[in-house]
Amino acid sequence: MALKANRKRGLSDGAIFQHSWDYTSHGKLTLVEEVMGRTDITPQQLSLVLTSISKNFTKRCSPAGLVNIKESSTVYHKTPDGRDVMDSANLQQICFQFVDDQWIPPDKKTTNHLILAHANFIPSIQLFDQFVREYKSRREEIKDDPEKEKSAQYVTIRIINFMKQWIDVNHTVFKTDAQLAGAFQNFLAYLDSQQDCDKWRMLLENGIMAAEASKKDKFNPATIAKSVKKPKKKEKPFKIQDFDAKEVAEQLTIIDHGLFCCIDMFELQNIRWVSNPDQTPNIEASSSFTNKLTFWIEYQILITSTVKKRVSLINFFLKVAQYLMEMNNFNSLMAFYLALNLGYINKLKSTLKSVATKGLQMLDIMNPLHNFKLYRDHLATLRPPMVLCQEVALKDLLMTHEQGAFFVGEGVLNMRKLDMIGVILEQIRIAQNVKYSFVEKPELLNHLLNIEQVDREQCDTFLKNILATEEVDKKEVS
Repeated sequence: MALKANRKRGLSDGAIFQHSWDYTSHGKLTLVEEVMGRTDITPQQLSLVLTSISKNFTKRCSPAGLVNIKESSTVYHKTPDGRDVMDSANLQQICFQFVDDQWIPPDKKTTNHLILAHANFIPSIQLFDQFVREYKSRREEIKDDPEKEKSAQYVTIRIINFMKQWIDVNHTVFKTDAQLAGAFQNFLAYLDSQQDCDKWRMLLENGIMAAEASKKDKFNPATIAKSVKKPKKKEKPFKIQDFDAKEVAEQLTIIDHGLFCCIDMFELQNIRWVSNPDQTPNIEASSSFTNKLTFWIEYQILITSTVKKRVSLINFFLKVAQYLMEMNNFNSLMAFYLALNLGYINKLKSTLKSVATKGLQMLDIMNPLHNFKLYRDHLATLRPPMVLCQEVALKDLLMTHEQGAFFVGEGVLNMRKLDMIGVILEQIRIAQNVKYSFVEKPELLNHLLNIEQVDREQCDTFLKNILATEEVDKKEVS
């Protein structure tokens, strides 16, 4: 009865025992190992033996089939993508899986999830301090017992690697979180004072500098909007069909990805866009642009005077939407879906009868039916660069935040929930970090950035006029 999920080194293939990290009774441990190492014992017999050994030992089975003993043992479960993730753990247990040289540390993806999602459960300073304490403890071991030097150095390298990965994944928290920033500087000073630790200090400092340098290179729509002069009133009126549909899609994608990249992980934690919207200006800016784009698309169609011209404009917008889909820009694609399916335009039956059916069907990928199944299935097949549909990502975070407890005991984190939140945040982070290579077209980019908020009362008026005359106008198409 071998355990696939066994993460402990040095056990035989037939062993089904996993060490807990805080056993104190050596005699009981030896006896249990002897029993658990046998492969000729049934699960029922094993249960009886374990019960009789000690009331402090408990048999528990995780969904992955992992048998754990003692209430403090860590239970793992299999995630849908095949990773072994703890069911629950306190800070010591979380740190232990990284620093114990008898254990294989968590994979990069699981570590990223912890780094991105832990702040929904505990302040970052608590997690950081736990690793710092462990680091200093291992350094002291070397002083007290030189024979432990190799093992202690191995562990300290693991801790430094974890901190470096934290910087790579979310470096801004080391600037924006005052407590964490102070603790980080204190740790750097500690490294500087220790023999042979200067290289670790330089590694972490260089990581921060490299991350900040890469952030400066990111496109900032607000900066572009200010640097490009707004068109003068005497200039030729802006007409979207004067531009190539692919160019329009590219410039929309530059804007969307720029706004999307401005969203910091701080804004995504603890559903701040709901509880403290003043703290989430970048989420608001991105949502505002998508809403304005949706209403602007509707408005451009409604102010078009004849059926023939409206059909031509809608077909142009559908070409833009097709390019958006090919560019993996699902934020603007959602704006086109909403504008052409759920608002005023959906009421223009005579106009829509003459529109390319294939183009309208393509937009169905953003249909919210079955929790956006078509969009999610398609997204699973793609690789960056991409712009996620922000509203779907926020909805997922909100739903995950509301489901299940954050803690399953005093100081014991619900690691299943943490990993689920981490999956969503990691998807957002990856999408933010891979850039598009499109060239900015200042004139078109500026017009799109400065589309004005549409007056909904005007849209009502235009719609009534169109519905009153559409049957007459339709004759022009034929």
